[in-house]
Amino acid sequence: MSSHHFVKDGQEPTLIILSILPPSFEQVQSLLEWSPQVFVSDVALKTVLPWNIKIDGILASQSSIQQWQRELYEQEPLQWVQYSDGSVINALEALAARNHHKIQIVDDVGVFPLHDLQGLPSHTIAVIRELRRWSLIRGEKWTKWVPAATTVSLVCGLSTYEHTVTTDGTHTIVLPPPFWVGEAI
Repeated sequence: MSSHHFVKDGQEPTLIILSILPPSFEQVQSLLEWSPQVFVSDVALKTVLPWNIKIDGILASQSSIQQWQRELYEQEPLQWVQYSDGSVINALEALAARNHHKIQIVDDVGVFPLHDLQGLPSHTIAVIRELRRWSLIRGEKWTKWVPAATTVSLVCGLSTYEHTVTTDGTHTIVLPPPFWVGEAI
């Protein structure tokens, strides 16, 4: 990790690894540069543990929490966020309510449709999925400098759009909020 990245206490992002395909450390390595708090779902733990990264918390189902607590006792202290079997969205809601204002979710399997995540109380939400970074836009416009020939994916409600930028420069997209912008990573 780079030593020149400093983040004030309480402002670090939270990286949540729900699912990752292919199981590649390189895919999340750049996300770790900003010293995030790292939470891993019980489903992704077997993939993530061999990476030997610091894990701050586990999202575990009621049926697996005792098993993982026994296996991970050497890694304590860990924050445990328990969810009802099949309801990991409840764990994300509980985590967001614990002052995790900036969250990045790695979810390659597509555990949740994007619109299911926009109700989370976090200020900034990004989802890394299938080599795209999806950013939730809570206002009515997205503005960013992008090079020509960049294709941006948009999800507004249940509709999906593609927008290709024809010139280098700052571009603005206006849609009814909230909406998602997907950029290749």
